[in-house]
Amino acid sequence: MIISKITLENCLYYHLHAEQTITAAFTDGRDLGILEKEVTIFTFDKIIFDYNGIQSDKPTNLILNFDGIEAIQNNVLPKISELRKLNPNLVLINIKSTLIKELGLDNLFNNKNNKATDDGNFEVFYVSENLNIEFNSSTIQIFEKRFLQLLIEKYIDPVEIDKSFHSSSSVYLPKWINIKNFISNDNPFFIYAIYNLAIKTYSKWKYLFDIDESYKPILVCQNLNSSYISSILSNLLKTDILILDQIGPINKMYSTLDRKIENSKNYVVVSDLVCLGTEVKIAKSLIEFLGGNYLGNISIIRIQTIDPKHKDFRNTECVFTVDKTNNLVIGYKINTDLDN
Repeated sequence: MIISKITLENCLYYHLHAEQTITAAFTDGRDLGILEKEVTIFTFDKIIFDYNGIQSDKPTNLILNFDGIEAIQNNVLPKISELRKLNPNLVLINIKSTLIKELGLDNLFNNKNNKATDDGNFEVFYVSENLNIEFNSSTIQIFEKRFLQLLIEKYIDPVEIDKSFHSSSSVYLPKWINIKNFISNDNPFFIYAIYNLAIKTYSKWKYLFDIDESYKPILVCQNLNSSYISSILSNLLKTDILILDQIGPINKMYSTLDRKIENSKNYVVVSDLVCLGTEVKIAKSLIEFLGGNYLGNISIIRIQTIDPKHKDFRNTECVFTVDKTNNLVIGYKINTDLDN
């Protein structure tokens, strides 16, 4: 399965570290999760197979994103050559100069349009002597642009006014972001979103992951969607999961929580979407009441209802934020009876 294939503005992107991480975690038995740093021939074969499977309307440019890759398996150059034969407009982005040298590409192609970074690595390396195209090379911007496209095209569902009441937060939500359908209908890309969440989670609490196994955060699931997200996250982060059924203000949770929360262990609450954060606050209070150490909340989507200058978001992480900069095209609303 390919998870990171994105087509934007006549460019087809593959993110090698994301593909390698999933391959290593679920296929060949390696146990490094997101700490996987070497790209293998098998991952290139998957990309070649996928690219050959595109029957029509192939984008003009083929972009291989090396962000996160620090080493390559031996004999990868023939695979690069094969991809170049399939598409002469082949570009490598976010690639270390050591990998360019190891592949011998610095001797084969010395394109003056290559873009080097301050540390001597390459933001853009053209596998051509004269190719020069304009495109986005930012890993996170490429992902977020495609994520936003999918939300707008498929997963913003209007809600009938008499069904828009959101019981846990006592507000009305006239539009609903349908995460369940997102998981079902665009599962490979949703897994790519989870991969990105794993990268951000590790970066935020790296100091705990690096100390000892006992300090690793335990992922707390709140519902079926977050259980699915957590199951993949736990594989990528190599950490444990705590499953709690139907967390919410109207549910009695003490009978299950007090048997599962361990004293002084670190916990991160996993959500699919956080709007007003009511359920997260309840989970936080109960975790702390029962002796656990609440680190924060992670989610696929966060609705930013408060300006960051008025609220500290340091203990939260997400892969996509709905805020005033993008909500004009999304149209997400939170209403009360005062609005009617």
